[in-house]
Amino acid sequence: MQAKTETPNEITFPVAGMSCGSCARRIQTGLEAATGVHGVAVNLTAGEVTVSYDPRTTEPRALVEVIRKSGYKPGIPQAASLQ
Repeated sequence: MQAKTETPNEITFPVAGMSCGSCARRIQTGLEAATGVHGVAVNLTAGEVTVSYDPRTTEPRALVEVIRKSGYKPGIPQAASLQ
C-alpha cells in the first residue's frame, strides 16, 4: 500500500515595489530557500508571486515574512488552496 501524498497548497501574493528582474530574483531566491516551499513563480509584469508550499511545514504568514525580509511589501494573497 502506498502512502498518500498531499498536494501542496498554492498561494499568490501581489508584491509592491517589484519592478525589475533583479527584484524578482531576490524574492524568488528567498522563497525557494524557505522551509516547505515546493516552487515559486514570479510574474514581474503582473507584480505577483505564486508559491507552492507544504502546509504541514509552513504557512502563508511565514511566506509573507520572507517577502518582507527581501525588501518588498506583499499584499493580501489570493489562495488557490488554503486547506
